[in-house]
Amino acid sequence: VEGGVVEVVVGGNSLASAAVVEGRAEVTLLVDTDASDHITATARYLPASPWLRSGPSLVLEVPVAPPNPVWRALLFAIVVLSAGWVVFSWRRTNTRPKRGRGRPLLTPGVHVIASRDGGSDYRGQVLDAHDGHPIAHVTIAVRAPSLAGSDVLLETTSDDRGAFAFELKLRPDAAEIVAEGPLHAQQRRALPAAGQLRIALMTRRRALLQRLVQWARVRGAPYDDQPDPTPAHVRRQARGRTAVEGWAHQIERAAYGPAAVDAAVEEKIRAAEPGPEQR
Repeated sequence: VEGGVVEVVVGGNSLASAAVVEGRAEVTLLVDTDASDHITATARYLPASPWLRSGPSLVLEVPVAPPNPVWRALLFAIVVLSAGWVVFSWRRTNTRPKRGRGRPLLTPGVHVIASRDGGSDYRGQVLDAHDGHPIAHVTIAVRAPSLAGSDVLLETTSDDRGAFAFELKLRPDAAEIVAEGPLHAQQRRALPAAGQLRIALMTRRRALLQRLVQWARVRGAPYDDQPDPTPAHVRRQARGRTAVEGWAHQIERAAYGPAAVDAAVEEKIRAAEPGPEQR
C-alpha cells in the first residue's frame, strides 16, 4: 500500500503518526512511564485514497525498560552542578567589588598607597587617569611657601615606566607635592608622609573639557545640558556673547583638534574663561 498515515493512540490521545511509504511506516513514540513497565498502544491506518478501507486497529503491549540508574545519577549530578553554578554566578555578580591593596587609584590626584612614619624615601608611579598607562617625563616637585612666594625643595622626573623616587629628610609645614606632564594637567596635594605614592594625571584636553562642564553647571540654563554640556552646545547657546562663544570655540579646537595641548595652550584658554559678569 502506498500513501496514508499510521496513527498511534495511547489512552485515547493521538501521540504520534507517520506517513506510509512502500507499505511501511516508522513511528517514534514518546510517553511518560513513571510507574509502569509497559504501555498499551493502539495503531490504526488512515488511508489516503477513497477506494481503500482500513482494517481493524492493532492493539500493542509495548514493554518499557526501567531507566538506567547510572544515567539517572549522572543526570541528577548535572542538574545539581548547573544549579550551583547559576547560584554562584548570581552571588558573584551581585557582590560589590573591593579594591585590592596597591591597585591603581585612577581618580586624578596624588594618592597614598602605603606610608611609613619616620621615613624619608618616596617612590611611586605616574599613570594616565583615563587609560591607566604609565606616563614618562612627568615633573614631580616638592614645594613649600616662603617669603618670596614658593620655593622648590626638590624636583625629579618619571622614567619610561612612569616610576619615580626621591628622598626628603625634612618635611616642612605646608609643603606640597606637585606633578605635571608635558601634555597632562597639574595635580597637587599636601605632602604626605614618606612611602609609596600613585599619581594619576588627566590630559590637558580632558581638563579643559571638564572645566567647561563645571562652568556650565554653575551657570545653569541655557548652558547646562544632559548628560554633559559640550563646547558646541555652549557655543550655540552663547547667542552673540562674544567672550563665551570664543572661549567655547577655543576649547572645542583644543579638545578635538590634531594639535598638541601643552601648558601654554591650556593657560591661554583658561585665561580666556568668561567670568560671572559674562554670563
